[in-house]
Amino acid sequence: MHSSNHIIKFADDTTVVGLINKDNESAYREEVQELVSWCKVNNLYLNVDKTKEMVVDFRRARRDNSPLAINGSSVEIIKNIKFLGVHIAENLTWTLNTSSITQQRLYFLRKLREAHLPSPILTTFYRGTVESILSSCIITWFGNCTTFDRKTLQRIVRTAEKIIEVSLPSITNIYITRCIWKATNIVKDPTHPSHELFTLLPSGRRLTLEQAEKELARIGRKWGTEKAEPLHQRSTWSRVRTEHNCTEHTPSKTHECRGLMHDCTERTPSKTHECRGLMHDCTEHTPSKTHECRGLMHDCTERTPSKTHECRGLMHDCTERTPSKTHECRGLMHDCTERTPSKTHECRGLMHDCTERTPSKTHECRGLMHDCTERTPSKTHECRGLMHDCTERTPSKTHECRGLMHDCTERTPSKTHECRGLMHDCTERTPSKTHECRGLMHDCTERTPSKTHECRGLMHDCTERTPSKTHECRGLMHDCTERTPSKTHECRGLTHNCTERTPSKTHECRGLTHNCTERTPSKTHECRGLTHNCTERTPSKTHECRGLMHDCTEHIQWHAFLPPTHS
Repeated sequence: MHSSNHIIKFADDTTVVGLINKDNESAYREEVQELVSWCKVNNLYLNVDKTKEMVVDFRRARRDNSPLAINGSSVEIIKNIKFLGVHIAENLTWTLNTSSITQQRLYFLRKLREAHLPSPILTTFYRGTVESILSSCIITWFGNCTTFDRKTLQRIVRTAEKIIEVSLPSITNIYITRCIWKATNIVKDPTHPSHELFTLLPSGRRLTLEQAEKELARIGRKWGTEKAEPLHQRSTWSRVRTEHNCTEHTPSKTHECRGLMHDCTERTPSKTHECRGLMHDCTEHTPSKTHECRGLMHDCTERTPSKTHECRGLMHDCTERTPSKTHECRGLMHDCTERTPSKTHECRGLMHDCTERTPSKTHECRGLMHDCTERTPSKTHECRGLMHDCTERTPSKTHECRGLMHDCTERTPSKTHECRGLMHDCTERTPSKTHECRGLMHDCTERTPSKTHECRGLMHDCTERTPSKTHECRGLMHDCTERTPSKTHECRGLTHNCTERTPSKTHECRGLTHNCTERTPSKTHECRGLTHNCTERTPSKTHECRGLMHDCTEHIQWHAFLPPTHS
């Protein structure tokens, strides 16, 4: 109705903004009454209890304002209001808004750091859950923030940098970038209400040409010569500001283009391609044989034709060095390798990572979110994601599903069932005999009928592997294992590691600052603790045990002899 009033509609919320001059509120109150009448005609009900009014008055002599009445009820006058997620105060200060968005913003980020997640994932989480809230409507309120409020916001960013261990954009840089982006969009949109507030400045080059032409004309008149040729009719030059740098080194062969987001180079004719970006880096070095793809999340390389495969990621690093024999998989937390021909099974990851590497049945699928690959015709399916991991290894018999929340596997037809969850993990391995239940606090398994019991908890891990003979107990602070009947005892702690591997013959004790080993023929045992590594290296008896604190590997001694390497 009135040009001094504006109605803002968002979903089911309606906001009326009115400008009052010389204490004349008639236009504002008429607008509100017209809105109430329109709601009645259209069968809409205004909730007066939820309707609030805020008055922004910067006059020196302020007076009490009469409340607004809707359907005979007075509307409450408040001093601050939350509008579309932003706290607006009657004095247009932003301390309340700053304090509301800076509370408890880094708790979950610290929890993810305690879970040993990599920096890229932590950065993504920070940008989605912390930075998005800190920079919400930042072009509206950040310019009028006090220095104290800005330091409070920047303190959160610095704390997040220490947690993630990467450099993050400051709040001031985000504000400047958003302002430039918003101003550019307003200039490009003639229908924007603020479009008339922006006026483009004249081109500096055009002004330079005009002044030069006037100067040449003045010189020509002074010396009585013909009018000088205008600059725009001569061989003109231009200076163009670009966001990249392109260079052509050889005729039609070498091209290099670098930008903020990418860097692509073609070094040889149609054979070598290199593309580097902030997010990825892909290179093809030989014709159709060598492929290398590197990204922030992964790094995969095929070095030889159809034999050598290498896949490296932030979470793992798997390499097949020889045809179907050597397999190596490394992760952020551990390093497990089983080097036997055609019988290599590997399971690792930050949460998990399982691979079966047999000739013509090698399936590997790894991704940050998911990566599904079907390597054999209609038989092998593997799908892994952050939330799930499903693999079918044999036709209609083996099913494996792993996720962050659960892990279900059916290994034999209608007999073996395994179900794992965050709170429990129950598995029936044999008909009505084997039961396994795992929870966050415990993990109990009965592997053989009434003989084998396994109980694992957050603080301890007890396992009986053979009937009444083998006992294993591992805790956060210690690790005790009896491997042979009443002969082998192993106890590991955070600062010590003692192992007796053979009956009264081989003893090895290593601590954080020392290392003792007794090596007997064909009975070499090595165990290391927090800074140690345990390995049993006997031929044709490969055992692999790796955890967060240790690394056990058995290498085949009859395999090719490898010369020592120097670090």
